[in-house]
Amino acid sequence: MAIKHYVLDTNVLLHDPSCVLGFDDNTIVISPVVLEELDAIKSQSRMVSPDARQAIRMLESIVEGSDPKLLGSKGVERNEVGGRLMIPALKAGLDLVEGVRAANNDQRIIRDALLLRTASGSSEECMAKLAGEADKAPAPDDLETIFVSRDLNARLMARAHGLLAEDFKGAQVKADNEEIPSGVIEVDRELIDVHLLTCDNVHYRFNRKDLEADLGLSIHPHLMIAINDAEFFRVTSVTDAEVVCMHRNMGTVQSPFDLQPKNLRQAMAIDVTMDEEVPLVILTGGAGSGKTLLSLAMGMEKMMAGADPRNRPYQRIIVARSSDGLDDDIGALPGTEEEKVKPWLGGIQDNLEVLLGDADPNYGSVAYAEQYIQYKSINYMRGRSFQNTLLIIDEGQNLTPLQMKTLVTRVGQGSKMIVLGDLTQIDNPYLSAYSSGLTHVIDSFQDSSISAHIKLMGSPRSALAAEGAERL
Repeated sequence: MAIKHYVLDTNVLLHDPSCVLGFDDNTIVISPVVLEELDAIKSQSRMVSPDARQAIRMLESIVEGSDPKLLGSKGVERNEVGGRLMIPALKAGLDLVEGVRAANNDQRIIRDALLLRTASGSSEECMAKLAGEADKAPAPDDLETIFVSRDLNARLMARAHGLLAEDFKGAQVKADNEEIPSGVIEVDRELIDVHLLTCDNVHYRFNRKDLEADLGLSIHPHLMIAINDAEFFRVTSVTDAEVVCMHRNMGTVQSPFDLQPKNLRQAMAIDVTMDEEVPLVILTGGAGSGKTLLSLAMGMEKMMAGADPRNRPYQRIIVARSSDGLDDDIGALPGTEEEKVKPWLGGIQDNLEVLLGDADPNYGSVAYAEQYIQYKSINYMRGRSFQNTLLIIDEGQNLTPLQMKTLVTRVGQGSKMIVLGDLTQIDNPYLSAYSSGLTHVIDSFQDSSISAHIKLMGSPRSALAAEGAERL
């Protein structure tokens, strides 16, 4: 069997610093170029800077106490199944592979992988060629070298040079083309009523085993069951024997800040976002489906509840958005953190204007509403704890799973987190719908009793927006 050497790109370590413990019993090769990039990133004010520091610490924990001669030759043990870690020492400016000029870091890493592929025999001989001592290098053999990168262009470049290249498989939350749950199922009322045990016009109890068999899926808390265009059941609890649901319809859900739902899925979203017993709500859907508007309406409704601020369920609303330009460098714009972030959140102000269009001018201006809202950069969320806060994360599809974990674990007592995103509009070049942190949080919390996910449909924004989404 060919020996597998996985040459990791920097973006793989940033996506999952613990990946250096994976890859089974194969050998991981970390190019010095990768270490240089991690070193440059670790001290910057970027969302991925802590991940760079964590990756460096992971590598140090593996290398610590090992023989440095082994690290650059046969490698040192890095996991319990015999996998090894190599960090070859390459001479600066070395260009032994014809056709690879190594004009940039990606090309330098690919060059290192090509050098490794063309060497075989003992690890010492292999590393001798990598170190520039070509006279000691053996002839090519069946050494299998694979370049692993989250960057599609880098993988294409590697393949153009005849090198095996693949995406980081550990990044996949879902397999390609696997259906991502919507949080909603549509059934015939007669089908579901067959399994009805008891009801009081609000709470309905069903036989779980038979109902799941007929529906062909596993029922989990806060699953929405649409029974027609105006009515739905929301699963509130699940036991081994029973499924308990609450009956809702378009007319019985609340109207936060006088916002009326435009369709059944918006009614479902309002129902669960208004529920303070559900601290995590995930709203997905296309542009104009109402994700941001519904979230802000709920937040403003809660903030206006009661004259005494101490009686409000939340003491503040924090809105944060993922954006590469924002997270990598917010220093280009003048002012405080909030003033720098605010231009990136123009959609929030647009939605506030919609909500407040017919309100009392003394208490309905955007400026008045914004006294309850703080605009924050996701870049500075680590290490914080948000108590009695409504935390709205916009553009969540551009977060990695690790970044999403960082945000979810910031939520403290009495707080609620609403994650918004559209998996068809991912701007992060290293993510897809199957590796996004948004997909990760949907999948991880699918059967949780404290989380709900609704995929909104259509575009109630306008007839043009709806038809544009369909035609363009």
